[in-house]
Amino acid sequence: MIQTWGIGLDGARDKAKKIYKKIGTIPCPFFSDESVSFTSRRFEHILRDKGKRLRPVSQRLIRLRLIEYVEAIIKNEDGKVHVEFRDEYEIERYVNRHGEKILEKKKARFWAFYADIGGCKIKVVIGQIEGGKKEFLSVMTNKFEIHQDDKTQTKNPA
Repeated sequence: MIQTWGIGLDGARDKAKKIYKKIGTIPCPFFSDESVSFTSRRFEHILRDKGKRLRPVSQRLIRLRLIEYVEAIIKNEDGKVHVEFRDEYEIERYVNRHGEKILEKKKARFWAFYADIGGCKIKVVIGQIEGGKKEFLSVMTNKFEIHQDDKTQTKNPA
């Protein structure tokens, strides 16, 4: 079972951010060594949901902890990664220079890389919108344990 680091939310965010920045862009064998980018916008998605609301503290702690495994899973270093693919349309909203809301329908592709590490199934999601760059989107797992020290250090919900 994967356990959070036990360094509190701020410590986990700082540690994960260093790991995340170090990754930057990596080649992925599954995509014939095409690069996968790790952007600051996607780091924020680890902390916040699609509605930009902060995720629960336990979810933030474990997602930050899982950053440590993302590079190895994408690089598929041990050959034990299962990949799923899905095509769908995504609606993108933006406001033009006249203040009008415009909806655009764009084709999005998503790949989910699954790996079993420490008895936990970890899912890493990569996305691409209309032939653009492939980007890291998210990481999650269904089994984790909150370190005892994290339970006492993370009383602040923000």
